[in-house]
Parts: sequence; C-alpha cells; structure tokens
Amino acid sequence: YDGPRHPFQKILTSLRRGMQMCQQRQAYLKLMAGAYQPRNVPCSLYTFGKSLASGRQLILEQFSAVWAKFDTVACEMILENALSNAFKHGCPQNPDVSFTISAGERCNESQRFPLVFRVANRTHPERPPITADFIQKLVDQVPENTGSRAVPALSDQVGGVPLPRHCQGLWIRFEPEAGRRSCHI
Repeated sequence: YDGPRHPFQKILTSLRRGMQMCQQRQAYLKLMAGAYQPRNVPCSLYTFGKSLASGRQLILEQFSAVWAKFDTVACEMILENALSNAFKHGCPQNPDVSFTISAGERCNESQRFPLVFRVANRTHPERPPITADFIQKLVDQVPENTGSRAVPALSDQVGGVPLPRHCQGLWIRFEPEAGRRSCHI
C-alpha cells in the first residue's frame, strides 16, 4: 500500500486506547471490590510513555530508554487521569502540558530504582492554587473499601483514584511551581 498512513495510524491509536480503557475499567472494578492484585511486568519506559502521550499535544514528552518492572495497569490508570486532568483543568487558552518518565538513582546495593512519572501543566489563571491542605482533603475522601465514603458517580476522580491505598510502592506528590502545577507519581 502506497497511500497515506496517517489515517491508519490514528485508527490504530484509537483502537489501542479503547482496549486500554476496557482493561482499566476492569482493573478499577477490581480495585473498588478490594480484589485487585498488582502485577509487576517488564516494560520499556519509552514505549509506555509514548503510548500514553500518543494523540496528545504535549509541549514536552521525555521518556527514559530503559526497561523496568512495574504495575503498568495501575500506573496507566493514574497517568491517564493525570494527563486528562492536566488538559481539562489547566489554562484554557494554552495548558502547556508536559509528561516525563525517568529512572532515579538505584536504591542501596539492590537492583531497584525509583521511577518518576511527571505530568505538569500551566495553571488556570482563575482557579486558586493547589495547597497541601487541599490535597490532604482529597486523599481523605478516597474510599478504603466499597462500603466506605461515597465518590460521585460522574467524578473524574481528580486526585482521588484509590490506588495509593491498594497498590504498594506508589506515591503521588503534587508540587506547585510558579504558574505551573505538576503531579509526580
């Protein structure tokens, strides 16, 4: 075939994203039921990042060219939410969203090293800055099991995906910068 490939690439990207959303939905249902089992699998950070970045207009996308073993489903759920919110809640004229994934320094003598997933955007000029108190209130609203505090059915779970309580080793940190907001996972 010698015709244009761009329309087919867009179709493939849409198909992949739809399949990922279906997988995420199943994982989320298991999380809420308390039955989710984290599964660390080897994955290229570069490929993982490119997959999440595809179809999005980012001012910076930078992904380490290393392989790591981590729960790709849980991380993908968190990052899809973070990226979506960066566009949705950032500056309406120009959200300037950036997305990076890097490997930190090795921990002690072990083969383990932390992974840093960072999503940042330009803040909405008419919204108040995110404070540590605001983040703590969001975290306090996260349900510990299906019988606890309610989360609105139509909520996009801004800051409230219950992964930190169910997936060991994942930490989410929000850091305000001058005119920017970033989420480190």
